Amino acid sequence: MTALCGLAKTFGQLFIARVGVGIGEATLVPAANSLIGDSFPPERRSLPLGVFAAGISAGMGLGLLAGAVTVQFAEGISHISWPLVGMLKPWQIVFLILGIAGLPLAVLVLTILEPVRHELGAEATTSYPGLTLRESLSHLTKKWPTYGTLFGGYTCFVAAANGIATWTPTFYIRSFDLTAPEAGMRLGLVIFVGGIMGALSGGALADWLKRRKTPRAQLKLLVGCGFAMLIPAAFAPIMSTVASSLAFLFFTFFFGAMTVAPTISALQEATPNRLRAQATALLYFMVNLVGVGIGPFAIALVTDYVFGNDLALRYSLSMVGVTFTVIGTALLVLALKRPHARNARSSEQL
Repeated sequence: MTALCGLAKTFGQLFIARVGVGIGEATLVPAANSLIGDSFPPERRSLPLGVFAAGISAGMGLGLLAGAVTVQFAEGISHISWPLVGMLKPWQIVFLILGIAGLPLAVLVLTILEPVRHELGAEATTSYPGLTLRESLSHLTKKWPTYGTLFGGYTCFVAAANGIATWTPTFYIRSFDLTAPEAGMRLGLVIFVGGIMGALSGGALADWLKRRKTPRAQLKLLVGCGFAMLIPAAFAPIMSTVASSLAFLFFTFFFGAMTVAPTISALQEATPNRLRAQATALLYFMVNLVGVGIGPFAIALVTDYVFGNDLALRYSLSMVGVTFTVIGTALLVLALKRPHARNARSSEQL
């Protein structure tokens, strides 16, 4: 679908192709997290989830890096004509190259085996009835304070990080006179390194705390990450040099990526096995609708209607990043103060 974006001739065609990309991404994450959950015991589950999250950060970073390199290549070509396709513009070439490059990796999915489901309590591990949508919603609604604070906190972190990642290249272009490829390559490298290190560290630390029998280990780690994100998120956009801004951004994405594995691990512990993929799907529905959608929009809104100056983008980045981080941390503090949720391995089954 990414490659088909490069073949779009109208806005409608591009919109449909982008919807296809979204469908693929929306299907992948819940299924992958459910597979990982049944492939590792609870006390060693967060690190594998962190490895998966590191792949997401690596993809974001490599996307910016590869996109920057591809843009440089494509801009050197006034046009290119393909058989049956016709003339392609530089932006279309970028979509085609990046989309086609992912096809060999997609074939590797065929090698993944279905694991045996675990933590089913009194249910049989080889045969179990499916859940109706009503049963799923009933469980999630019954425990809405637990899910609501966890979902809301993580979504706010994503809104902060995604807004910063989306608008920082534009900020560098406007304030430091970088070209688009230069801005993309610098930010891509920071997200790639910081995101991978953060995701792996978050998973490893959550498992370590779990093995030490730390109460509410994942939630405590998430709250700590929220507080740690505040300073770099606030100062990265208002630094006077690109180097100092990138240094603060590294820690913004490091601590932001640290939240992924503990969030999914906490969600799986609070959710019966047969509902984990659906609960994860609901989490990422909220993340994409609010975090990915509202984060960048809020920065644009503040720039246009609060400051009314395109060059004030740096202050919008700081203000919105800090605001979302504070709200997310506050929600997770509320989750931490709630009574401990019953473990999904207990008799609490649908």
